[in-house]
Amino acid sequence: MKKIYACAIPCVFTAANLFCGFAAIQFIISKDYLWAAWYIFFSMIFDIMDGRIARMTSGTSTFGAEFDSLADLVSFGVAPALLVYYRYMDSYGVVGIAVAFAFVLCGALRLARFNIMPHTPHFLGLPIPGGAAFAAALVLFGSIYNIDRFTGAITAAMFLVAALMVSTIPYPALKKSSKNKPKLFRRVLTQIGFWLIILAAYIITIEKAIFFAVISYIVSGLFYAVYKTLEDKGYLELVLAKIKKK
Repeated sequence: MKKIYACAIPCVFTAANLFCGFAAIQFIISKDYLWAAWYIFFSMIFDIMDGRIARMTSGTSTFGAEFDSLADLVSFGVAPALLVYYRYMDSYGVVGIAVAFAFVLCGALRLARFNIMPHTPHFLGLPIPGGAAFAAALVLFGSIYNIDRFTGAITAAMFLVAALMVSTIPYPALKKSSKNKPKLFRRVLTQIGFWLIILAAYIITIEKAIFFAVISYIVSGLFYAVYKTLEDKGYLELVLAKIKKK
């Protein structure tokens, strides 16, 4: 009986995640894009909480993991794709629909790959909540600045984010312990976080702070991928050796 309750409690939070995704879609239908964006972020809060509670109560289960993936596909796949499509990309017709569907498809593939692969200290590819955060943050940022004239760039950015989700670029697993992450990676993320706090304190606008935080997370994976490529090919050792000689 205790095991049943332990498994049921995290599922309640997963259901809350799914509800927020459903509510976001309802707000999109009503053309209330700001509240839709906020509800996507509310979904992320519940998504973080269900995993933590499952580990705290020893209530992790295969059912819970599959339920979580299905909820994530709605909240972080379908909802953000529809949000950006109806807010910015509907004028592009078939191209806009194709990019929105590519976002959903890559998100589904990303979730499926995560479910069958062994867990590592980092994510393989941009996690789907990261892609959803970009879409929602874009709408929040657009509520402050008029970015409607950049719909072409927004469409291209959504396609790029979709591609990052199915890429093999490593991204930090923010919901996990960081003790096994590469030291340099931790230092880079700390520096990014430090400057981000200063930037957020300067601009004092939560919409801007969220947007820059999401961009920083996306860029961190690209930076680390470049660093690992240079390290594996021995270029970094050559550069460091030349610096020491000087």
